[in-house]
Amino acid sequence: MAKTRTRRTRQPTAQEHRLRRLKRIVASKDADAALVTRERDVAYLTGFLGGDSVLLVPARGKPMIISDRRYEEAGQVRDVTLSGHECCVGVL
Repeated sequence: MAKTRTRRTRQPTAQEHRLRRLKRIVASKDADAALVTRERDVAYLTGFLGGDSVLLVPARGKPMIISDRRYEEAGQVRDVTLSGHECCVGVL
């Protein structure tokens, strides 16, 4: 008798739930995006504990953490240049 595999679906993390909720709020306010600047709020929404970072949460599309180069080495973010300023962006 052949075994049937049951496919386990990954449960969303608390941060994923929080980001989805914020995206819904942004969309309901007819805004393009929310900019989160407090470190503890960025950490609460994403789990990212790096300081001096901001979180851009668009109504549509993927949220982005914008930070400096310190977190690039850890592989958490990738290098980009915005308006002539070097920074790191990690897409969640």
